[in-house]
Amino acid sequence: MLPDQRRGPASRGNAPDALFLVGVESDNTQLLHQLHTALTEPRWPLYFGRKAFGPARPLPSAGLAGEHHPVTSRSLDDALRTHPWLGTSAAGTPT
Repeated sequence: MLPDQRRGPASRGNAPDALFLVGVESDNTQLLHQLHTALTEPRWPLYFGRKAFGPARPLPSAGLAGEHHPVTSRSLDDALRTHPWLGTSAAGTPT
């Protein structure tokens, strides 16, 4: 067997401190509300890839500035472009 054909444990790049913003666009408002409910009241614990990586913040986000609910009538592109920054400051506090 050639060295590049050896099989062994795969090196996986985990990102336990990563932040992701995901948007879903649909004309079906009822479906969007069902997805929102599933995220706020999950049947099973939520985790990202591995059980050790549970969400550190509430899912879903609070939504867009000036709106009172994460389900919006804005386009997905507009919602992602105008969503508040999810990162943290140099001091480690949410911005």
